[in-house]
This record gives sequence, structure tokens and C-alpha cells, in this order.
Amino acid sequence: VRTFYPDSTTVAATTARNIFTIALGTIALSCAILSKLRRFRSLLGPAGFERYVATQLFLVIVLICFQSPWYVARLFGLDAEVVCTNPAIEDLYLLLSLDCIVTASHIAIPMRWFSLLPMELAVCMGYGLFASVIGSRMYFSSVLLNFVMITALTMAASLGKRRSELQERASFVREVREKSLRVEMEFRLSKSESEHHERRTTTPKRDADQMSCPTSAPTTNFTGLLFEGMDGLNDQEIRVRLLEIAKFGQSEHWLIAPEDLTAHPSRMLGSGGFGMVMAASYHG
Repeated sequence: VRTFYPDSTTVAATTARNIFTIALGTIALSCAILSKLRRFRSLLGPAGFERYVATQLFLVIVLICFQSPWYVARLFGLDAEVVCTNPAIEDLYLLLSLDCIVTASHIAIPMRWFSLLPMELAVCMGYGLFASVIGSRMYFSSVLLNFVMITALTMAASLGKRRSELQERASFVREVREKSLRVEMEFRLSKSESEHHERRTTTPKRDADQMSCPTSAPTTNFTGLLFEGMDGLNDQEIRVRLLEIAKFGQSEHWLIAPEDLTAHPSRMLGSGGFGMVMAASYHG
């Protein structure tokens, strides 16, 4: 069992680590407080706030690299073997801390993909420079394997963030396109309704038999308004109106495509003056 005595070398290394720890805590606390201030976020703007958070993450990565007792001792010219009680696992602690920051930043922080690139480069290059320039306790083959693994994990997190961002953008564009189609279709139908109303005011009144026919209650939803006012149209106007309704139904995803249905003529459900009703299968 190795006995550990707090000599001057250990005290110097501990002091340096405490300074870096205080700096790390100060940055994390200030970032958390400032991110909650609306005035600060509005002053920077969305792009400026992203740059601010990216800068803080970069500094956090650098300070985490200085939390390793082995590298702190080597950096200040101290005896690392005296400072570290178990130097063989110092790189593992450092890699685990870096991986936690990478995972948390890519999952929990709503930032764009390219804004996290400085932090990702700091993770990969930070460990590589510390292990190669300052010197690691592990063998070169182990250091190379650790560098490849942390780089692969960072690249996987970056590609996942980019893919998620592309999916969110595609979903937003699809939603805007559907709303634009709905507004355009509403405008066309309202224009068609106004033209039909003007045409009905210029035509003679219907006879008493037609006026005595019962009518349905007024329709309040927009889908019901699509089918109103079709009794006074001719065949060509009805065909045009039905095509407009079909286009609107496709954009709103309530019109079933004919290729999705398989009719069963042998299972007739009913028939009447407007057609026949038979059973069918939807998507098999």
C-alpha cells in the first residue's frame, strides 16, 4: 500500500487544481444565470447567444482538461508520480468527463449544429495535445486508441445532431407548405363562393317546389362549406369544384387515394340514386 503525504509538490498541484475548479464553477454558474435573463438574451440576439454558449462550452472543455492531477503536475513541472495516487486511470477520468460534456451539449442544449463545432474540436484536440505534448502515463498505443474512440464518439454525436436538425427543418417546411396550401385553397374557394353568389343573384328565383325542399342546417366548419352551393352549378362547374375539393383533401390528408383501397363488389352494402355502397379494404 502506497502512503501519500501532502508535501509541497502535492500542495502546489492541489492549489492549481482548485484554481481551475473555481474558474470552471464560475463559468458554469454565470452561464446558467445569464441564460435565464431575457434582457441579456434579447441584447445578444439568437445568433449572439449561440456564440456566447459555444464560447462557454469551449472554456469548460479546456478547464476540464486541467482538472487531471497528472497533467496539472506535468504542466507545472512537478513530480506527477507523487501527486497522483493512481495515475493509470487519470486518462479514463478525463475521457469520461469529456464524453459527458459532449453528450449533454448535443442532447440538452438547443443549439445549431455548426455552433457546437468549436467545442467538438476542443474535445478531440484537447485530449490529443495533452496526451502527446504534456505526456500521458499510458502507453502510446493506448493513447492512440483513446484518441480514436473520443473522436469517433464526438463525430457520432455531431452527425446525430445534424440529422436531427435536418429533420426538424424538413418538418417545419412541410408544416409551412401545408398551411400555405390551406390558405391558398381557402382563398380560391371563397372567390368561387362569391362568384357563385353573384351568379345566383342574377338568375330567376326557383319555383315553389324547389323552395319548399328542406335544407340542412348552416355549416360552421370549413370542410362543410366546401360542399355547399353546388346545387345551382352545371356539370362543368361541379367538376371544377370537385377537383378543387380533391386538391384540398389531399393537402389536408383526409382524402383517401384510390390506390389505397381494394373494393369488394361481392359485398354490396346498399345502393340508391346517387350510386352504390360496397365494402372495401384500406391498405389490405
